[in-house]
Amino acid sequence: MQGFWVVGSSAARTMFDVGATVIAISDVEGAIVNTKGIDVPPLQKIVSDGGSVSEYKDFDCLSIVWITNRC
Repeated sequence: MQGFWVVGSSAARTMFDVGATVIAISDVEGAIVNTKGIDVPPLQKIVSDGGSVSEYKDFDCLSIVWITNRC
């Protein structure tokens, strides 16, 4: 998921709620990857409180390079 503000976070939450595994999310400050899946609701709370996805603690790596090299 590229971008995690209004549209991106809503799309990620919808996918999460229907059982999809969201494994990568980025915003202007960085990107997180968790190949087992990202728990979207706590990440939404971080971002809605003014934080960045890079503040989420449960990730495998923090890199935009991982995402662009895997796509």
